[in-house]
This record gives sequence, C-alpha cells and structure tokens, in this order.
Amino acid sequence: EGMTRPSMRATRALARRGAAPAARASRIAACFAFGAALACAAHVEPRPGAPLVPGDAEGGVAAVAEAQRRAHAAHHAAAGPEPAGAVTRDEEAARASFFTTYRSAAELSAALTAKLATGVCAHCAPLGSLALTAEGRFVSGVMLGTQQGARRDGPEPQLPATPAPLVLITAGVHAREWAAVMGMHYALDRLLELDIMSDDPVARVLASGAVRFAVVPLVNPDGYEHSRNSLPWFRGNRNTSMSGGGACPPVAFETTLGKTGTAPGDWGVDLNRNFDGYGSFGIGGVSGPCDVAQNFPGQQPFDQAETAGIKALIESELAQGTTVLMSIDQHSFGPYILHPYGWCHPWFCPRHPQEERVAEIARRLAAAAQAVAGTAYAPIPSSQLYPVGGALDDWISDVTTRGGRAGIGITVELTDYNTFFPAEGDLLERAGEETLAWLREAILIAGEEASG
Repeated sequence: EGMTRPSMRATRALARRGAAPAARASRIAACFAFGAALACAAHVEPRPGAPLVPGDAEGGVAAVAEAQRRAHAAHHAAAGPEPAGAVTRDEEAARASFFTTYRSAAELSAALTAKLATGVCAHCAPLGSLALTAEGRFVSGVMLGTQQGARRDGPEPQLPATPAPLVLITAGVHAREWAAVMGMHYALDRLLELDIMSDDPVARVLASGAVRFAVVPLVNPDGYEHSRNSLPWFRGNRNTSMSGGGACPPVAFETTLGKTGTAPGDWGVDLNRNFDGYGSFGIGGVSGPCDVAQNFPGQQPFDQAETAGIKALIESELAQGTTVLMSIDQHSFGPYILHPYGWCHPWFCPRHPQEERVAEIARRLAAAAQAVAGTAYAPIPSSQLYPVGGALDDWISDVTTRGGRAGIGITVELTDYNTFFPAEGDLLERAGEETLAWLREAILIAGEEASG
C-alpha cells in the first residue's frame, strides 16, 4: 500500500544511508509526491524479466521451458536418480530459476496454464476468466480443493447439497507490488504439486473437498505490466477513461537511482478503493483522478472489470448457498497481517462480531510467515495502519456476513524489504516462501472452520 506510516520509515532509511541533507530532502520530497517513499528509500533498480508476449499460452510456455532447459542442462546431466514420484532436482532448480526472476503477466499465465494441463494437480481446476481488462488481458485463477481431489484411500466423495465452503485468495491488486504477485505464483505452484496421498495435513484438507480455495494470483495484469515496462511506481489499473483519457496534466517523477522523467497524469483506478464494504466507497484514503497519490476509487463501486469480476464470483457462490469463510488479499510491503476493519477511524471502529477469532487467525498467519526467515509480522486491525474506504477485505467481511456468522477479510502486507521491488534471487524466493507459509496455515485454518 505505501502511505503515511511507510513514508516515515523511508525518512529514517534515507537518514541511515547518510545522504547529504539537501539531497536527502529533495529525494524524500520527490518520493512523497509520487506516493512511493519506501521504494525510493530502498534504492533498488527494478530489473523486470524480458517481456514475453506469446501468441498463445502454449507458445509462452514453450519459451519459458526452453530457457529453463538451457539454464539447467548441466545440472540435469550431473544429477543422480531421484526417488520415484518425487519432484526432481531439475524441476526444483527450474522452479527456483523461474520464480526468482520477475516475470511478465503473459509468462506467469502461460506457466500456470501449462502446469494445470499436465494433470499434476488432482485437487484443482481452472477457475476460468473472471474479467477482460481494458487492455485485453484476462483475469483468471485456479480453484483448489475440488471434488476430483478425493484421496484414493478413502470412501467415494458424496456430492453435498450445497457447494463446499469457499476461501478467496488474491494478489496483484496494486500494479507496483511485484513481490506480492511473484510470491503468490510461487506458492500456488508449490501447492499444485502436493501429493494428495501424503500425510501432509495441508494435502489432506485440499484432497478432502471439504473446503475450496479460489486463487486469483494477479488481479490487475494491465497495471502490473505498465509498472514493469513503463512506470515502476504505477498503482492502479489502466482504465484511464475514468480520468478523462489524457485530460490530466503530465507530472514529473523520480524513478530509481536519481533518474527522472515525465508521465501522463492519468493514473487509472485504485482497485482496492473500488469495493463498497459497509458503504465505505469513497470515504477514506482516496484521491482525485489526476492526483499523484493514485487512490482514485472510480466513479462508483465495482465500475471496473477487475472488481466486478470478483464481485460476480462471490455473489454467484453466495446465491448457491456457499459459505464464504474468508478472503486473504496479498499486498506488499509490510510486514503486517491486517484484519477487520479498515473503513473506520481506529478510535471509533466497531468490534468485529468474531473479534477474538479474527485476531487469532491473524496471529497464526503472522507466526507462520515469520517462521520462514524471522520477519516479525504485526497482526493488527487494518485501520491502525490507516483508514481506507472501498477495500476488498472490508467488502468480503460485509457481504459474507450471514445469520450469526460474520465474514472475515484479511490483508497480508508481505515481508520487510522496504521496497516494492526486492532484488531478484534469494530475496524474491523468500517472498515466495513466506507467502507459501501463511497460505498453508490459511488452508489448515479453513479446514478447521469448515469442520467446526
């Protein structure tokens, strides 16, 4: 997200680096003006992978596979035999290579499509297209925990009268949060390869069919590509018609390492302000369509294809009688696990009807992520970071509240890198491992919720 509190941390970070006072003040002012102080403070040069725009998914996968094959041919030739049924050393090395380099939306989509096509995952199925974006990209995902994944050592599954409970998992709502996107794809790839016959408790939950997980790993592919290829600090989607389609004056900005440039002032729509939980659309943490803060919420709730697609998915499930247990939306950077509510001032927020349970879930997710590398995630109410209207987590909390059960919307602000663009390699892999850790814990929690 990167607003007021992170900006304070950025000031301290620049001071620790010993920049001359005048230069430091200039850099801070430029960063604050663009709403990206943390990323400026980190002095990280974004190094996106070479854009790959295949003619179709198969062509994209072939290009990725060929690059991986060349990179790991020597390793494969020297390696000994692996146990039958195990993920091979070459496959593990190829995964490390793929997910420790920033990839385009096309590469990520093609790799996921290819993985599903292999049939390696018995408990999952394509989610289908949720939306077609302004630039013609599809928003899609994967459903984990489908009935096809029943364990072969148990009885045949009985189709329930209503669909199994659902958990919504999302990432990439904000364009510049590359680590959140790569981390989610890394974690999803690992989950697709789980052996459903193993004693892994996560595999047992996914194979049981007792709860499903709709995973949308890149909600905003247009914005993500614009951030990768044109304007790193870009935050919204690419529907600039909402701001007049070129009517906003251009603005000067600072990129990285002192480079400057000019960008059109049409920032698109901040998708995490375009929902309407508790009637909060447009009431906090928002800005105008030409404002460099990039928090324009749109003209009305769900007037963007991406948010309308998520809304349609959830409303379709609710219409079938599905219990939506929770949603978890991954952003970067934090490290925080944010829980309801975010739409209200922290002094005046109402108590969540399941406040103790929600706080416990947040603590468990934080502990799981922290166990990877010692990153101290703070589980706090979202409003304590800063109040925000129109966010996904509050909308889920609102719309899935039924009878005596209150909905739960969680936001993960991933890791402590102090930048939207952590360096490729080990740091990016750590983002993936922390994502996998909290996601595994979320699956166990959902299994408990569904059975209790």
